[in-house]
Amino acid sequence: MLIVVRHGRTEINAEGRLQGRTDLGLDEVGQAQAAKVGALLHGVDRVVASPLRRAQETAAAIGLPVETDDRWIEYDYGELEGLRVADVPPEVWTGWRTDPDYAPPGGESHAAVYRRVTQACEELIMDARSTGGRGHTRVADQGRRGLGARPRSDREPTHVARRGLDHPDRAPRGPCRVAILQRDLAPRLNDGTP
Repeated sequence: MLIVVRHGRTEINAEGRLQGRTDLGLDEVGQAQAAKVGALLHGVDRVVASPLRRAQETAAAIGLPVETDDRWIEYDYGELEGLRVADVPPEVWTGWRTDPDYAPPGGESHAAVYRRVTQACEELIMDARSTGGRGHTRVADQGRRGLGARPRSDREPTHVARRGLDHPDRAPRGPCRVAILQRDLAPRLNDGTP
């Protein structure tokens, strides 16, 4: 199985802004969230994280050496980076929700994110099968976050959702949320659906 964890809260999350590639560390709340997730995930086999500080700090709380994989980096929001979610023009949300190839100016599409994250998932699954590993933890700095949803930075990292890998739109939402993706659904990764 693959366990996906979204990074703990940062100052930008607390302000309700699109954080994207801005490289901030966790705020005090995010550090507490990461500590709780670290305790929850004690005993996993492997920890892999985005290169961004918030993901690295969240991953470090699990207590294992952290591998870095650039494919797990947050969406590139381009010119929208740093905007309050409420200030993003409605036509941008419409484009993002209806066209997987839509990308904001200077940014990245859902389809592009899906391709790189799917490749990373497939490699982790293959590694687990070849080494006999019983599970992996990936601390993902992005994931298919609900676009248009306001960040809910007050959530505790106690909600664990079980998901199939065929639902990239149901990745953890809110800081330090956890989703368990079932390894036996891995063949569905190759269907090409973003």
